[in-house]
Amino acid sequence: MIIAVSDVHLGWKDNTENFTKQEEFSKFLDCCDTDKIDHFVLLGDIFDFWARSNSKIFSTDSKDEKIKKTVEKNKEIFLKLHSLGAKKTHYVIGNHDFLIYNLHKRNPESYPFSVTKKLRLSDGGKDFFF
Repeated sequence: MIIAVSDVHLGWKDNTENFTKQEEFSKFLDCCDTDKIDHFVLLGDIFDFWARSNSKIFSTDSKDEKIKKTVEKNKEIFLKLHSLGAKKTHYVIGNHDFLIYNLHKRNPESYPFSVTKKLRLSDGGKDFFF
């Protein structure tokens, strides 16, 4: 089975007290935590790196409490993605993901999944191109 998700746009603009996007996506990931998934495809713009300043969404150096809370929530999402029961997780970049793509190119072993510009998969005798 292949599951594909796109355009969640988790980022620093979500730094409200309720973290609705992060919580909803986290609940969705809980439903996807099964070994029946062969490929879990993150099809771009999961985290929102559109603006250069959005790179702070993984930075623990911020003095801003709202940014710190957002970093913690996004870290939880990242760790949950890493621990899913899917056999393989892929990240195909979208137009908001050039920062994550460049960071991955510099240090690919620090990511729990591949980060690419395109992906071809087969499932049940059918080919899929992302």
